[in-house]
Amino acid sequence: MPFLSLPFHRLRYEDTGGHKPALVFCHSFGMRAEMFAPQLRHFAATHRCIVWDQRAHGESAAEHPFGFWDSARDLIALLDHLGIDRAAVAGTSQGGFVALRAALLAPSRIASVAVFGSSIDAESEATREAYRALVAEVQASSFEAPPLQAIEAMAHVCFGPDFDAGAWKRSWQSWNPVQWQLAFDALAGRDAIAPLVGALRMPVLVMHGTRDNAYPIEVGRRIAAAIAQARCVEVEGGQHFLSITDPDVVNRTLAAFLAEHAQRAPERLQSALTSS
Repeated sequence: MPFLSLPFHRLRYEDTGGHKPALVFCHSFGMRAEMFAPQLRHFAATHRCIVWDQRAHGESAAEHPFGFWDSARDLIALLDHLGIDRAAVAGTSQGGFVALRAALLAPSRIASVAVFGSSIDAESEATREAYRALVAEVQASSFEAPPLQAIEAMAHVCFGPDFDAGAWKRSWQSWNPVQWQLAFDALAGRDAIAPLVGALRMPVLVMHGTRDNAYPIEVGRRIAAAIAQARCVEVEGGQHFLSITDPDVVNRTLAAFLAEHAQRAPERLQSALTSS
């Protein structure tokens, strides 16, 4: 995969290219671009698909502390680098934090947003404490062998009890502790954007599993209620990382959402021209 060089870090990305509508996928905490392999297989025929490793994940090492507003600016910089004026953006969990912040920073660049198992709130103090305990276990262990208990706990939250997450657990075992800490600090220390998202005017799809172990279903409903053009699709029995554990329903629902709003886009443009 190529890299985008920025002043203090570089971002690894993959671009399927072409002149089709652009669709950018933003991964979740602890993951990397490859988490969207099921989506790339589904959408590459109809969209120019872009996946990327966010700061402190995969091959996009971070040199300094950062927040998700910084990651949102990274996303916009990636669009600039690729010469993409406007894109649909989809994100799982942390990827949703980034996608919504990018939409707030550059609404003219973001055609639509889809978030899976995400939130518009800051982390609760109880969740922060649980995360801190998890990170403390990892930081106290050797680089080669983070504690299995911490890895298993993270897998349970992200994938649920029935999904075979062996490949991702092995990936977490090789995650550099310094990068883990930087990524965790961004996750646990993020601000709430609930007071801001009401300003968004693009279509927003919220998908949330009823068995999400990170954010209860009410969290997804709260996103949809806060944004005028948002709707929430509840996935019965769905886990936190829906795009991996429930790829068929995610792909089908996202494809319908993108097709619907691609058809409506010329109507909105014509309406704007008529009223101007």
